[in-house]
Amino acid sequence: MILSDNETKVDMLNNRAIAKTVANVIRDCDDRPISIGVHGDWGAGKSSILVMVEDELLSKTDQDNNVVCIRFNGWQHQGFEDAKIALMSAIVSELSRNQKVSDKAKDALKKLWKNINWLSVAKAAGSAAFSLATGLPPIGLLNNLMDGLKGTEYREIPINSEICKSAKIGSVIADADVIISLNHFKGHEQAGFGGALKNIGMGSASRGGKLDLHSSSKPEINKDNCTGCHQCVKNCNYGAINLNENKKAVINYDICVGCGQCIAVCQYDAAQPVWDNASEIMNKKIAEYTFALLKNKPNFHVNFIMDVSPDCDCWSSNDMPLVPNIGIAASFDPVALDHASADLVTQAPAIKGNILNPEGEHDLVGEDKFHHVHPNTNWMVGLDHAEKIGLGNKSYELIVV
Repeated sequence: MILSDNETKVDMLNNRAIAKTVANVIRDCDDRPISIGVHGDWGAGKSSILVMVEDELLSKTDQDNNVVCIRFNGWQHQGFEDAKIALMSAIVSELSRNQKVSDKAKDALKKLWKNINWLSVAKAAGSAAFSLATGLPPIGLLNNLMDGLKGTEYREIPINSEICKSAKIGSVIADADVIISLNHFKGHEQAGFGGALKNIGMGSASRGGKLDLHSSSKPEINKDNCTGCHQCVKNCNYGAINLNENKKAVINYDICVGCGQCIAVCQYDAAQPVWDNASEIMNKKIAEYTFALLKNKPNFHVNFIMDVSPDCDCWSSNDMPLVPNIGIAASFDPVALDHASADLVTQAPAIKGNILNPEGEHDLVGEDKFHHVHPNTNWMVGLDHAEKIGLGNKSYELIVV
């Protein structure tokens, strides 16, 4: 017998019990947000389970629950921002058409719909607008070509600083006459937080420069924890990890660049950072690389203290923000800017339900959120060093506009 691959609410794989269980969990969530994942091999009936869940929720016995089921296919959208906008559009569009929604709610949805449309236009036009206004290539392309097509074009700028005698800066940005940085302010697993200094120092470094910046923070493998699952091997972009004859991960430190991807994907705490002085050294190197790029050049910097995620934007996923959106801060001094941004996050309350405040019992106002999330980092070392080498001043005057 050949069965159709289309999803169906006719239960031919004995999955109705799963659908009923999921529907009951949703009914019992008391309007609290809930995420449920349905996992299974290809052909196991995942799509049909979703159809059956919808059938259960919209059944006649459930008519009084005012349930609205909205279908959204995330695979049709590439980036996170694209999918986020499309998901908001799908929700607002469906609710606007639904007869159960009140007229007052529909008026609010119309206003939200206008904002989503503007967000879509801004997202689509962002790169083109930047190019037209500046005459430069789109931002993503500029970042990819910073040190040439093969990553070999850079300027070695002598600085003779405490750690770095010279900085390897991508030739495109090294040759720029003026530096204006736009930075998402967020947490970082190795630096503590990422702001202007991290974005400029790490972002402008050539491929060889990035290796230099990470060189003191390479991970190690706890073989007692390693299960030989192969995830670190598959996810290492540099081929630096293999399994030995005992099915334990082994790192080739001649190839490893210290990017930390193995730490991020390991579910068994086998790939671990070495926390001797890695954070301090990397933060100092970042300050020195930033100094190399900015010296003798007019520069201005903007930090977006919004969606302050606990981890770096490098990863494809992240946790919910640490604090509510604070705003946008700007300064000619990147050191003062980062210090002020960190202070603002310190004074803000932790969002209920996030990694810092899962039950809503501790808002941590006045406490260092970044140190709570990454206790083995020390971001102040970077700011102290930046001030010491003459990059800027930690003192600042906050002017609220």
